[in-house]
Amino acid sequence: MSTEQKNSSSPFQDKLCPRCKGSGICTDCQGKGFITCLTCSGKGTLGTNSKGIPLTCRSCQGKKVVPCPKECPSCGGTGEISSKYQDEIAAKYATPTIKEKTLWASQAIIIICTVIYLAVQFLPFPYNRFLYEFCTPYAPSRNPQAIWHLLTCAFLHVDLLHFLCNMYCTHIFGQEIESLCGGKRFLGIFILGAVVGSLASSFLSSGGIGASGGLFALGFAYWGFNKRWGLGSLQTANSILYSMLFILFIGWFINFGGIRLDNFAHLGGGLTGIIYAFTCKKS
Repeated sequence: MSTEQKNSSSPFQDKLCPRCKGSGICTDCQGKGFITCLTCSGKGTLGTNSKGIPLTCRSCQGKKVVPCPKECPSCGGTGEISSKYQDEIAAKYATPTIKEKTLWASQAIIIICTVIYLAVQFLPFPYNRFLYEFCTPYAPSRNPQAIWHLLTCAFLHVDLLHFLCNMYCTHIFGQEIESLCGGKRFLGIFILGAVVGSLASSFLSSGGIGASGGLFALGFAYWGFNKRWGLGSLQTANSILYSMLFILFIGWFINFGGIRLDNFAHLGGGLTGIIYAFTCKKS
């Protein structure tokens, strides 16, 4: 195939950039290097608090404007869209994008819980019984040395409905939270919340099983990150907060035909998440 034939078959032939019309200048800021902050509409503040003190806009830090590249982002300031430029952009952003979307921690929790649930249900006796006993709630009065139960009980579930509810929340909310704080911090918050929730449940109640203690820690931590640093989505943070407060309300005041929610594990995990969010360092 000749060179002319290769160029004619390329999906990105050299042509003027449709965004800047060949000028190479950013159309948003007209080459000034800044634009009006869209969050506060150029006011620099977002209303006032209960004491009447103005709340500084977190996006522009009160400057009323935010930085903007002077060059057109579509063509890199060249004024042309070429196959070479498109290849350079694809090579630059392809690998980081794939890595950032690898949410391994939430998937690992789902896999571990699924394997343990299926093993307890379908392994023959006494293997299923051994696994069940290994993951039962921590009982300080009967076996205070078995401290591993504080964590292993988070991966055991009562029945199919309990298992599906926790795994659904881990899949839907867990991925949103992990994409914000990263896999290592996500897993650390989950383990810490699960352990503290198990301690609260074991000493203040008869103990319980399930991943909800760790999930409550993650949910309240996400809300704390949003309130403290403005990270993540405010709408998502409030949705998670209201959902978990509703579950706490149901657990304390409503009894579904003898089905008992582990209120102390939920409360312990939630408090752990809030304390962590407002005391940890931003990284």
